[in-house]
Amino acid sequence: MKRKKTCLTLTVLCLLCVAVTAFAETMYVTDRLYLSLRSSPNPEEGSLALVTSDTKVEVLETQGDWAKVVLEDGRTGWVMKKYLTGHMPKSLVIEQLQGRLESQNATLENLRKKPASLKREVEALNSQLSERDKRIEVITKESESLKVAAKKNARRRPIAIFFIGTGAFLMGGVIGYLVKRPKKRISWY
Repeated sequence: MKRKKTCLTLTVLCLLCVAVTAFAETMYVTDRLYLSLRSSPNPEEGSLALVTSDTKVEVLETQGDWAKVVLEDGRTGWVMKKYLTGHMPKSLVIEQLQGRLESQNATLENLRKKPASLKREVEALNSQLSERDKRIEVITKESESLKVAAKKNARRRPIAIFFIGTGAFLMGGVIGYLVKRPKKRISWY
């Protein structure tokens, strides 16, 4: 009997442990900090304002555990030096990285759109290139035909010059004969 009670007690305790674990809630430790900005380096002095975590400050001077700072809005006061760090807070680093990520995502999206426009541009350039190739082909054929014609003319040229020269010589002889010949007078009566 005692053994049954002990087993039953252990079973109930195990079930309670499991039940407590099942209802456990996951939580995180916050790093949100609020510093009092004071008019002098004295903890008894009243607070001028609350400075939250990740606030950028310029340190003007230090006295013991205190630092005199200027906030971005121009307010000046004293805070505990141990809560200041020279490292950029992780939340600001994350913000900067998220900004860069958004910028890079926008650039990536533009680059994804670019291949389509580049493809159209390449197609247009290929079209222009093929038109120019056709014109070059036509001009090359015309050039070849002109070269052939020039070769034929080069062979005919001496013959043509011979005939032109012979014709000019004969014409000169006829004209010379007609000019030197005595003129007969024709009378009409």
